[in-house]
Amino acid sequence: MTNSENPLAELKGLHLPESVSSLPLAPGWWVLLIFILLVSFWLIKAGLARVRKNAYRRTALVQLKEIYRQQKILKNDRLLLHGINKLLKTIAIAQYPEKQCNPLYGNDWALFLRQAVKPSTSLDYECFLLLAKSYEGQVSINAQQLSALYHATQLWIRQHQVPLKNNHFAAEYDELATATDISTRENKLV
Repeated sequence: MTNSENPLAELKGLHLPESVSSLPLAPGWWVLLIFILLVSFWLIKAGLARVRKNAYRRTALVQLKEIYRQQKILKNDRLLLHGINKLLKTIAIAQYPEKQCNPLYGNDWALFLRQAVKPSTSLDYECFLLLAKSYEGQVSINAQQLSALYHATQLWIRQHQVPLKNNHFAAEYDELATATDISTRENKLV
């Protein structure tokens, strides 16, 4: 048998196809990649905004610990109550400017503090009534009241609800609605 008679002898070796390149990617992959990058950027930005937004809470908690540390050294309950009251008032005035909470004291102040947290929060409302004693001459607080006040203050700082500050649209709408009502009444009188 010769080569011309054997057709298998004329076959060339097998050749493999070219390997598939991973680039360029299909358009769908580019869209997915851009989407993932945008979502990642948004999550990082939202996380940083939340950290910045709650920085005052972390600072207040550090100040609260310092107030209690000073109380342990000085053993002055009146100074402790005054420091806690001042800390809470500072936060309240900064976070609730429209509430006019500066002149509040006693039961009204304690009620304001209670209303600033979610109703489901187990906040000891009675502890905040102790803050009114900071204006008395001699103040004595037992260890249980001291601990309860510390935990209630800490809980309030962590969980008070801050109202939306950039709610200009609602305020403008209310003003517009009031102005419209007044002009409508004036037109009816004429």
